[in-house]
Amino acid sequence: MKAKFVIRPTLNADSDLSRIEADMLVLGKFRNLELSAVHAFNARTDGVASEVFQAKDFIGEENQDFVLILEPGQIQRRVMFAGLGRTQDYGCKVIAHVAQRAVEKAVKHECTRIALPFPAKRSTGSFSLKMQAHYIREAVEAAVSAQPGEGEITIELVCSKLGSAARELKKGVDMHVEGLCCCKNRTRGDCKNQ
Repeated sequence: MKAKFVIRPTLNADSDLSRIEADMLVLGKFRNLELSAVHAFNARTDGVASEVFQAKDFIGEENQDFVLILEPGQIQRRVMFAGLGRTQDYGCKVIAHVAQRAVEKAVKHECTRIALPFPAKRSTGSFSLKMQAHYIREAVEAAVSAQPGEGEITIELVCSKLGSAARELKKGVDMHVEGLCCCKNRTRGDCKNQ
């Protein structure tokens, strides 16, 4: 299996993340912040997202994730909610784990197009978009190489159409993949600010 990466600069300040078209949309939730996109999904799904959050005790802890299967006719077939932990702990290990799990879930649900939105940089501190894209690529490359069979998964990095977000994400995707799968045997601080 192979991965293809696409940068899609389509977001603006008031973009509704629930309107991003994809087989599977991946939305991260920090433990100590509300996820505004949940409100949009609640409106579209008559409260199903918050009901599932409660039923699964999903509060955004690191390593928590689940996939919400949407009704036919929606612009996404699936939405993966991924716990990111506390904002101050967000780093390469978290982003790599989310990317790896997204590939695994996409394969399981027969999704070939995954969208990862980057709506704003304010929640990620000094962890640059370039490095986030690089760690996503490393984790995705490792995850798809472990999948049996042929085929291709397209990873769409959806970002702001203003500013340098698209350029920074492209730089990160284009960086040489070292095969370390993002911070293996490294602490968060060793690579967070590269």
